[in-house]
Amino acid sequence: MKNHTVFLQSITVSTACQFVRLLMTLLFIGWILPLSSAIAQTPLPTISPFQAVSGVLDDDMLQTSWEFVGKRGQIISIVAERLEGDLDLVIELKNSSEQLLAANDNADRTTTNARIEGLMLPNDDTYIITVYREGLERGSTIGRFQLELLNGYSIYDINQTNAALVNQTPQPIGEINTEKFYLIAEIIMPNIENYALEWRFMDTTGIQWVFRHNVMQEWALSIETAQNEPLQTYSGKSQWLPYPSETSGLIFHRDQSTFRVLYNDQVIASAVALQPLLSTGTGSISVVANENVDTLLNNIRLTTAYYADDPKLIALPPTPSGQRIYNYKASPTQVISELRSLGYLPPPTANSGLQGDITSGFITNDEPSFNAYPLIERPFQNFVLSWTARFVYGTSSSACGLIFRQTDRDSFATVLHTPAAGLYFFEVQDGSRIVSDSIHTITPLLEQGMQIDNTFTVIALEDKGILFVNGRYADEITLNEASGIILAHLVVDNITPTYCQLDRVWLWSLE
Repeated sequence: MKNHTVFLQSITVSTACQFVRLLMTLLFIGWILPLSSAIAQTPLPTISPFQAVSGVLDDDMLQTSWEFVGKRGQIISIVAERLEGDLDLVIELKNSSEQLLAANDNADRTTTNARIEGLMLPNDDTYIITVYREGLERGSTIGRFQLELLNGYSIYDINQTNAALVNQTPQPIGEINTEKFYLIAEIIMPNIENYALEWRFMDTTGIQWVFRHNVMQEWALSIETAQNEPLQTYSGKSQWLPYPSETSGLIFHRDQSTFRVLYNDQVIASAVALQPLLSTGTGSISVVANENVDTLLNNIRLTTAYYADDPKLIALPPTPSGQRIYNYKASPTQVISELRSLGYLPPPTANSGLQGDITSGFITNDEPSFNAYPLIERPFQNFVLSWTARFVYGTSSSACGLIFRQTDRDSFATVLHTPAAGLYFFEVQDGSRIVSDSIHTITPLLEQGMQIDNTFTVIALEDKGILFVNGRYADEITLNEASGIILAHLVVDNITPTYCQLDRVWLWSLE
């Protein structure tokens, strides 16, 4: 088998003092404590849906909070975006009992903005939104940010028409780019007998969700073809629908399989589509009346979903300060000091220290194969190993990383990653068995693509292996207690030439 592998290496107390202390104590009790109590009781500023607020986070202001009144069943989204600086934002949502309901650090792999998407509130309550920089006092980012509370989902067009006159001519309301959407509109039904409105939600395949209601508070909800042929129909009557001359707010909510019509978070009508009838992709929303009378729709807000995939796979929750190396781009000595301060490493010994420092190199191959090249050939059991890897070219399924604690050809542990954010962290024993708590996952901790750097730090200590990716705790596995060598590692799954650049490779022995 053809194999091209290269790696480049470079190398006392007076009475007066007692009086002063007593005076200061009295001042503290009489002045400071009441002031602190007053500060603690100061109400938080309020935030309202679709009305953005802003703030600044730095070394003096580590976090800030707002509150809002929410209702049971209300669907909300929260978005915090950096305006200036290098802020790594985190948002948390708590109820009035300080119970954490949701939190987010990075909305996806491409941003340090934070986003809580499509959350249904559990109770009528006062809710608190807190924005802080990742790591609080341990963090280093600063800057100005904007915070928005949204009804429904988190994407909306701020330039969209928020009022419309409806009559017998269909009135376009907005475009939808996902199966999930949330439409809010206020309506005043005219005092005309038999007057009715028809709301149409059509996707590119022609499938329509149609909701009709009249001044008698009767309604019908149907799924129809592009030729207006009903496929499923539901009907009823609701006291929540507006009488003539009465103002009412309607909500239309679509998730993956269910369409709901609500008023004040009270469900009026709902329908669950059969799988073959599910509409997907982009579409449009329009409203038409059965009478040629202008009817005003007001405060129209259309929001759609931000996440195309499961947010559990692509959005990061906040990282506890004890699970983050804040100096992971610093020198090996600083990284080790940080890990010790976080409790991951034991105190230093006379023999511990930097044992291997290979500043840059690469590993490459052009045939399907499993490649390894020795880097540090002296065996070690307890150590911290760190490196930065970057795919120069190759396929999205090729994997690059380092082997560690290799005792023989068939027994070793490894960390590998792919350009598509795949992460492998496992141990092979005797050539055939991968330990049961191995990791194989797609993770937002990884930056995706070619020419993108990702930094890995492995702690191998007795029977435990701990992995950090880009300074963040990823996971840990149980290791076989053994001393072994360190190798560069490349797995190629087809004949596409693959080139992986390795930089800042170092090993700190704990022995």
